[in-house]
Amino acid sequence: MLNVRFMIMFFMIYAVFSSILSLSAFFSRVYTTGMKLSVSDALKAVLLCFIELTFLRFILAFVRAAAFIGYRKKKMSWGRIERQKINLK
Repeated sequence: MLNVRFMIMFFMIYAVFSSILSLSAFFSRVYTTGMKLSVSDALKAVLLCFIELTFLRFILAFVRAAAFIGYRKKKMSWGRIERQKINLK
């Protein structure tokens, strides 16, 4: 039987830890380059970082796996390309 409570807690720990790493890299770059950020920009960075870690990474991993499988399946079929004349007027 799956321990759903532990799974959710473990996922949230992963998301918070990864967010801290990403945000520390982002804000250290902002600090070293001397850029000025508004409070709304900093909050947007925090929100987008959390969204990227909880949803986007898994979606991109699925797309990469699907592309790899599709590439292996249709490895030698590129289709037909017809040349067309370019009009340079």
